[in-house]
Amino acid sequence: MTKVLLIGNGGREHAIAEAIVRGGGELSAYMAKRNPGIARLASERVKLGSLTDFASITEFAKLKQVDFAVVGPEAPLAVGITDALQAQGIPVVGPTIECAQLESSKIFTRTLLKKYQVESNIIFKVFPSMAGRSEERRVGKECRSRW
Repeated sequence: MTKVLLIGNGGREHAIAEAIVRGGGELSAYMAKRNPGIARLASERVKLGSLTDFASITEFAKLKQVDFAVVGPEAPLAVGITDALQAQGIPVVGPTIECAQLESSKIFTRTLLKKYQVESNIIFKVFPSMAGRSEERRVGKECRSRW
């Protein structure tokens, strides 16, 4: 039986947990807050803690002898949970910190789209200094005046 560590506690993670169990996997879960549905699916193989406490997550994964981990939430991906687990020999379903930037950093993604001339409907500007701040203030006031 494949042992899987699920990281996260939201609705998305609950759906993933159901699929893992339905597929015959043995589920363990590391959650920031207890989700009773996930806890039930994991047969109470649960640990609560910060989703960015890589040492604790890694320790739990090793204790449960998981074959791989699945990361649901964006926040731990954005700060490198995949990289940390892989460095300890634990395979992960989830992007590395570098790849997670596509989702977690609007500036990174929009710069990439611009660099490779991928059309998008979002016009943006990166200000190298606070000199552009007055422009932001003007736009902000226009938006507020409509409400």
